[in-house]
Amino acid sequence: MSRLKCAAALAVVALAATATAAEAQYTYTKIMYPGSTWTEASGINDAGQIVGTYTDTAGVAHGFLYQNGVYSKLDYPGMAHNYAFGINEAGHVVGSFSEILPRGPYHASLRVGTTWSEYDFPGNETDGRAINSNGDIVGIYNAGYGTPDHGFLKVGDTYTSVDYPGASLTYVFGLNDAGWVTGTYRDGTGLLKGFAYKDGAYSSIMYPTATETYIGGINNQNAMVGWKVEGGKVGGFMTVAGKFRPVIATFANSANTRPRAINDGGQIVGTYTSPECAVGCSFLATPSPAVLPTCDQTIGMTYANGTLNTSFTLNTGVVTTWTTWLVYAGVPYRLWSLPLGVIRPAQTVAVPIQLAPAGTAVLASYLSTPTNGTICADFTTLNMGGS
Repeated sequence: MSRLKCAAALAVVALAATATAAEAQYTYTKIMYPGSTWTEASGINDAGQIVGTYTDTAGVAHGFLYQNGVYSKLDYPGMAHNYAFGINEAGHVVGSFSEILPRGPYHASLRVGTTWSEYDFPGNETDGRAINSNGDIVGIYNAGYGTPDHGFLKVGDTYTSVDYPGASLTYVFGLNDAGWVTGTYRDGTGLLKGFAYKDGAYSSIMYPTATETYIGGINNQNAMVGWKVEGGKVGGFMTVAGKFRPVIATFANSANTRPRAINDGGQIVGTYTSPECAVGCSFLATPSPAVLPTCDQTIGMTYANGTLNTSFTLNTGVVTTWTTWLVYAGVPYRLWSLPLGVIRPAQTVAVPIQLAPAGTAVLASYLSTPTNGTICADFTTLNMGGS
């Protein structure tokens, strides 16, 4: 029941989305700072400029910028340990630095052109994680190493704490031009869940069928990226308008795909592991119209004369298990779970269900594989009236 309740809660976020389903598959490019032992790409703008952090052979962290195949170091002048996390359309970069020790104290950094400046949530150590076109910044602050983390939103010189209600920790990673803030929190049981925040209101985000969900960045179409833990396996995804689609690096023997940021062109950056990248490499995923998506589906509901008409249009390039649920009168019911072969081209199934009006119904459809768990998850809501 809890998973379906999460889906119903996420519908509030999905209805605010301005984009339709992201149906693209991706081509993947490896991002690895030359000579580094670990590289984490964490920000990308619409010009394709990528920022992130790498460690050198001495274990020292540095920020970097990647553009058109060229890497450049981004270090706050005179500081020993540096991180770059986010970049906006003007090329302004946010991150953090520590003057001496790798465990801090850390101060947030901002690079505008070639000019660096620092800022902090008052009285705390601070990381800048994302910056939008207005120059507003979000990030994380705490009282020092080992103390609880909190999120913040900085507009001009005004700081606002962003703490998911009841959470033990809150991490803020994304911000778009409309002011939507995204991130991840740790609940009272110690599990990670995603969230979206705007104008003082929070919405929890859980990937259907997952035990934990991490939400990173958000673009101006309100598409969000992150990863899930399902059956002990990590898998990346993009979500928008009630649809979850897989983002899984295709390098040889790669695993643990963790998308971290997305631009308005749908390009995604993040990290993965493989035998040659045991600690971690990064990727750039670029939507490719020449590559068919692994899976796609469109679901819908209408209600008239005591009949709930459900429809499912499915398109898959792999063998899956198809599971559907209906939340009716506040109670979740599994409609079916059955194996499907490859479906090319798309096929549509219509299923009428005789039901009395009972308020808002939620229809959910999941396509899953043994290797990656749920790879496509969609839901839609409909007010049937009667309550």
